[in-house]
Amino acid sequence: MNPNEEQTSARFWRIVLAAVTLGAAAVLGIIFIGALDRFSGAGGIPRDIALQSVSLYWVIACALIMLVAHWPAHRLQIILSIVSFAFALGFFEVAARVLAVPAGFLHWDGLASRELHHAYAPNRKMYAGIYENEPVFVVTNEDGLRTDYSRSEFLEHANRVVVLGDSFTFGFGVQQENSMPTFLEATLREVTGEQDIAVLNAGIVSYAPLLEKLLFEKVASRYKPTLVVQVLDPTDIGDDFKYGQEAVTDSGRTVFPRAGPECGEAGTANYYGAVAEILAPVVAPLEIPLMYPLQVIGPRLGFAVGKNCAYDYYNFDLEIGGVTETNRYFHYRHPLALTKSYFDESLGHIIETAKAVRESGAQYLLVVSPRFHHWNPLESPDNWEKDDYALDEPFQFEYFRYFDEARGRVDFPIFDLLPAFQTTDKSPLVFRDDPHWNPHGNEFAANSLAAYVIKHSMLEGK
Repeated sequence: MNPNEEQTSARFWRIVLAAVTLGAAAVLGIIFIGALDRFSGAGGIPRDIALQSVSLYWVIACALIMLVAHWPAHRLQIILSIVSFAFALGFFEVAARVLAVPAGFLHWDGLASRELHHAYAPNRKMYAGIYENEPVFVVTNEDGLRTDYSRSEFLEHANRVVVLGDSFTFGFGVQQENSMPTFLEATLREVTGEQDIAVLNAGIVSYAPLLEKLLFEKVASRYKPTLVVQVLDPTDIGDDFKYGQEAVTDSGRTVFPRAGPECGEAGTANYYGAVAEILAPVVAPLEIPLMYPLQVIGPRLGFAVGKNCAYDYYNFDLEIGGVTETNRYFHYRHPLALTKSYFDESLGHIIETAKAVRESGAQYLLVVSPRFHHWNPLESPDNWEKDDYALDEPFQFEYFRYFDEARGRVDFPIFDLLPAFQTTDKSPLVFRDDPHWNPHGNEFAANSLAAYVIKHSMLEGK
């Protein structure tokens, strides 16, 4: 290419870049004056996403233009750069796997489930993050439960204890061996001298009595428990309200229509390699602006790009006592006279679970669990939830009063963990910046529960 041709080519591509830039600016202007709102089908195009989307596509277009413009004169350099980049990615992929870099494992997350609302991928080892300077992993069995037991291995034991619950039962922020169910098994074996005791961790983060009822029916009952322990958390009342609004009845079954095959309903979790997992936190913010134009335009052109499977667990809205409550701790701020119906709804699900458990031939125990502010508000000074509730809410103990009074209306035992936490001198039992039990808290809760189970002869042959 002679100098005149090079100048002409450079001028042409500068014009193209300018045109693309002017086009992007024009699109933004049209969006911001609302001229395209009628195409969104959702009350208008969100301006923040539009800005991100147009900017992202402008950068991509400019990069492609620069690549094409320089291809004739720098073809070899471009090819070598691409090959070198691919080789580097391959090298880091192999190195991350050989060195077992935690962030290179499949990232732990829930999968949308039509029958259970959300569940975990089966037979996986997943990276959950770093808690108090330690990488935490989640290992699941064939049913997606956080346990080292397969179903067949669990069934070999004479005493089969299944623990239902949410993140406190699951062991949020701690290794599998430091979860409450694991400590419970060790303590029961040590105190009784009986090794034929197995405890199954059937806890799933953000579960509540409605979902636990379904989990027992569809999954946990297959483990043929001799004792089922259901652990209640203060958030469960709000969770039941939220999940109850999402649930529908289909052919006599409770289902959650937000889920579908494209959201992982089949119980699979895609793993694209260690490098992809390491880069995921960086790339994830680009997904929404990248896909948004296709989601808006696609249906109008006769094709769909799939639905958004992201779930906003913290989206909460409830009118009570003339106040709009926006989080699950609403019952801390209102007297029981106003919140009782929500407690009744959760108790109804608990009663149904207890009935199903006893009909299967097992014993049932409900455990009412506190949060740190119920026994020592100084336990978690950097609690990330501090904006959701005060440490001295006026009605935060109504939760315990309700279930204390419920003892006279149900035919199963209810064990309140609050007195044990209030009288212990062990501290801290939760994380500094998170209200979940740390390893010591999980062990303390397990020991308290084991003492109750043994005292009330809830094990087979004991």
